[in-house]
Order: sequence, then structure tokens, then C-alpha cells
Amino acid sequence: MTANTLAKPLVKDRFWILSRNGESVGLLNRIGDSHYVVTDHGRKIAFNSKKTLLDKYPIRFIKHQARDVAATYTQKEVHGYPINSKKAFNVIYDLNRKLPMFNKREDSKCWFCAGHYIINFTKIGWTTASCPKLITLDRYGYKGPFKTAEDAKEALKYAKSTT
Repeated sequence: MTANTLAKPLVKDRFWILSRNGESVGLLNRIGDSHYVVTDHGRKIAFNSKKTLLDKYPIRFIKHQARDVAATYTQKEVHGYPINSKKAFNVIYDLNRKLPMFNKREDSKCWFCAGHYIINFTKIGWTTASCPKLITLDRYGYKGPFKTAEDAKEALKYAKSTT
């Protein structure tokens, strides 16, 4: 490995992917407080300190950037109900079931139902779900859709108290 090898963090201060010119060339793992293991072309090489690691492999570490999930995720809606996907494809409203439905990929055959629901699973009873698969709603009893998680929780409390 050369000086243009970058260590991109996967787990802060614990695990990195080593890359050179945009291609992955190995892995770096920190074990404990000061031991490191480099996996290079299938070989594992252990180091007792970061200094001995950097003496053998002049790696540049990229600073770990915590991703703010709220900042990267933009909430969308399907027929006025929230979805937990970045995009919705093949959006329809099933008039018979009264369900807002969508696919998460353009070529998908798997349907999801927009909104919040309470579902009566056989083994665990009533629980809340956000954008469940249509097949799940077909298999189990449900109530919904609800526009907010709070509305679903209220319905859940009522459903649990009446069963």
C-alpha cells in the first residue's frame, strides 16, 4: 500500500475500508485500544500500535462523518399518508380495500401500504407498523391506515383493551 491509500471508516474508530484510486484494496480493523489488523489481498497482518501500522502502511484516514438521518431522509406521502421510502412508484389507491399502495422500486411486484397501521399478528397480538407490505395486511387482521404514529398508538391502546 502506498501513501495514496485511504482508510474510509465504516464503524467510527473501529473498522475501515482501505481504498486506492477509488478501488477497495483491503480492510483495517482496530482490536482493543491499540491493536490493528490489516487484511491485504487475503493476508492478515497484525500491528501493536497505530505508529507501527503507519510505518509499514502510509495510510490517510478519512474523518468519520455521522449521518443525520433526519437531514438525509425527506418524508414523502402517498394519497396523504406518510411513507418510509425515498421514492414511491406505481402509486394507486385500492378502492375496495381503501388502501393507499405503492412500490419501493419501479420494477417491483411487492406492494406496500402507505400510512401507519395496527396489525393483529397470530403469535404476538396487536402491534403498530409503518408502511407494511400488502401481503401482511392480507394475512392478518388490521386497522388503518392512520396518518400519524400517534393515531395508530391510540388505536392500538383501544384494540388491546377490547380484546
